[in-house]
Amino acid sequence: MNYLRFNKQLQFVSIFILVILSWCVLESKRTTNPYYFDEVSWICNSRVWGELIQGRWHSPIWTEDVVQRLNPQLSKYILGAWTYAKYGQTGFDVFGCPGWGSLMFISGLVALNSRQQEVLFWARIPMMLCGIISIVLIYILAVLFDKITGFFASLLTLFNPLFLVSVNRSMPDSLLLMLMLIFLLCLFRQTRQEKNIFNHFLLLTDLGLGTLLGLAVSTKTYGLILIAILLALIVLQNVSPVLKSHPHRLRTLGVSISNLFLVMVTMISVIYILNPVLGTSPTSLFTWIGDWKRFQTDLQHLPQNAAIILTSPRYRLLEIWKSFVRPGTWNTFQTTLVSILLISVGTGICIYKTITKWQKRSNSYAILLTWVILFILSMIFYVPFKFERYYLPLIPPLLILEALPFALLLRYLFQLFRINLKNQPGITYFINWFFM
Repeated sequence: MNYLRFNKQLQFVSIFILVILSWCVLESKRTTNPYYFDEVSWICNSRVWGELIQGRWHSPIWTEDVVQRLNPQLSKYILGAWTYAKYGQTGFDVFGCPGWGSLMFISGLVALNSRQQEVLFWARIPMMLCGIISIVLIYILAVLFDKITGFFASLLTLFNPLFLVSVNRSMPDSLLLMLMLIFLLCLFRQTRQEKNIFNHFLLLTDLGLGTLLGLAVSTKTYGLILIAILLALIVLQNVSPVLKSHPHRLRTLGVSISNLFLVMVTMISVIYILNPVLGTSPTSLFTWIGDWKRFQTDLQHLPQNAAIILTSPRYRLLEIWKSFVRPGTWNTFQTTLVSILLISVGTGICIYKTITKWQKRSNSYAILLTWVILFILSMIFYVPFKFERYYLPLIPPLLILEALPFALLLRYLFQLFRINLKNQPGITYFINWFFM
């Protein structure tokens, strides 16, 4: 038997099954997912696609309101291109764009007429597709630990209520999640290669990572958190005990900094290309980010937002946890305890593996811990409002942590109850492929 070919076929079958299952689950939710108050605003703002393809850089549509000016453009292009392709301008006229403010406070889908619902459900499709791709990416990421972890992490994500709600909206959250996962998968892969961005100057890799960063920031400014993860990994790689005694440690640090510089230059270039509203001023990007931060601060002082402001890091951490384990009506004490137990055990496994494998070139467990810690810290000290959608990027690493104990338990049971299948090499290989 050609085991290498068989292994590739099994991987393909696993991904194919995940795609089909994800489509069935998410498509069934697309027309029943509750209406979210910002969906129509994003659809209306996506009219910038029409201005882009016509080269109308000075059209007032780019800056017709504060949110339109401050929100990045990439997801608007996707929503706009998708809506224009089927409905043309009438797809926006049914919502009375740009006068969409009254639609932010309606009771739900029932308050939209049939034509508005039709356009809304159509606009949700590209973001749903990003959700399906994200499930596959989570599987591929988690398989770097082992195949059982990949299997459980992807299924736990697919049936997580916060994920189901967030990726079936005509909003940028699932696109941002997909881009973040691609970027993180590239980083994971880099640490598993002999020649990587931490010890060699890799032009094409830097351009690719910088482009991904630029796409993420051009989807939501929160994509900037990926820079913190890259910086943390550079620090981890350069303080490794292996490098402390390495004769070329300073050279390695210089290579890492050179790669980081090219990644940042590429990212900024992509952001300027995708966001014409920034103009040509070299400092406009920093002004844009500062304006967005001030806008968030101003929103906190509005009386109507008093109920959704997170007043302290402790309350923010509580809201993150509530959103993860019990969004909407999913609120059971048993589920909370199970999640706490699994994540605690998974974190313990990561810490143990990080310590025991620290001197190895590939340490996916250390990267996973870095991912979780930095995302939680950024949300505690940055996110000003308790909108559940903001916590979507935390779903993958937390559920990978939950899947690790499953993998450990099943591997133990497999070793305990191993079946002698020496005369059936195909079945034996399949079992070993899945459990090892």
